Amino acid sequence: TINTAEERVNERRRERSIKAIKAKRTDGPFTELWPNGKKRVEGTYKNKELSGPHKAWHENGQKDSEGSYIDGKEHGQWKDYWADGTKRETGTYKFGKRDGLWTFYWTDSAGRNYKGIEVTWKDGTKHGLTTKWHENGQKSGEDNYINGAHDYWKSFDENGKIKNEGSYSGW
Repeated sequence: TINTAEERVNERRRERSIKAIKAKRTDGPFTELWPNGKKRVEGTYKNKELSGPHKAWHENGQKDSEGSYIDGKEHGQWKDYWADGTKRETGTYKFGKRDGLWTFYWTDSAGRNYKGIEVTWKDGTKHGLTTKWHENGQKSGEDNYINGAHDYWKSFDENGKIKNEGSYSGW
């Protein structure tokens, strides 16, 4: 499963970004700056809602996120980045809900960015295959979801061999 604490942090970050600018809404393009003068957020309001391309930056100047809004809801491809500029997650929103394949990136013990997990979503609910990887690039697990319900799972050792597998049928 996804690191739920990390999901909450990412969601709070988005919510804070949106709340911080709602109070100043006027239609048209806007740019907000960090106290150090670097860009923090750039986007557009239409009918007092976020609309069109949207970009945010960490205080150090590295890109934080980029995507689009329609009627105040994330829509289309989104990319989020760690403060060092490496990818954190990529995926697609459909009118504010995750939809399709999302990829989450972790940092290994040597400080390198690697693909840690891929999750398939449908209308904001896990639906389909979720795949996880060890730091060495070998698959570490698979979980399948049907409309948010866990269906089956497999775990793999660091050499890619199946360690355990099971089904949640009948639970």
